[in-house]
Amino acid sequence: MRFLIEEIPIIEQLKKSFYDIYKDWKCQICGIENEDFDHVWLCSENCLILQSIMEDSIFYLMEQLLIDNENFKDDKDLADFHDFWDIRNDPNSFTFIDLIKGIIPLSLSQKIRKFTKKCSTEKIIICLRNYILTQSLERIWKPRCNFVKQLEKDFKLTKKFKKDHVNTMPFYDVCRKGNADNRDTELLGLRHLIYYGGNILEYYNTHVD
Repeated sequence: MRFLIEEIPIIEQLKKSFYDIYKDWKCQICGIENEDFDHVWLCSENCLILQSIMEDSIFYLMEQLLIDNENFKDDKDLADFHDFWDIRNDPNSFTFIDLIKGIIPLSLSQKIRKFTKKCSTEKIIICLRNYILTQSLERIWKPRCNFVKQLEKDFKLTKKFKKDHVNTMPFYDVCRKGNADNRDTELLGLRHLIYYGGNILEYYNTHVD
């Protein structure tokens, strides 16, 4: 569920609670980009790993289809699944990042159903979703977390230190102090209200010209 709603403890997420600590932090793997949910997987340092996960996932799906249907021709029918393995950030199209989040589009389900028995379709979809999530966790997310934990340890960012430096005002107010004209900041403030509750109309009346 946390993957689905993109609420894992990435740097941009940590800024919501500990802005003073993490305000200057970028992705600690590449050191260049802000670390939002998509960047975790699309980071330049993780490109080859993500490509490998995608290829292994295709092989895993083909293997499951062969087990269920001996007439499945993986060298011929694989072309039907090419549209679902796009590695990029595109809010208007389905990509492999959505598969990592656990979203299985109806079109993919329908294509799998073409080659499976009715009772097997759901099982194969669940297995594929779990396989992709497990691979993503083990090969990208957990190594990233271990690396960031070590950095926090080196910088002596203990739980007590964080507790002493937790944001004392809403995240959108903290961000606005630096640049009131920043549109991205306005969107972050609105997102905070959606996540944690608040009067959106009042926010617009107060903060948006």
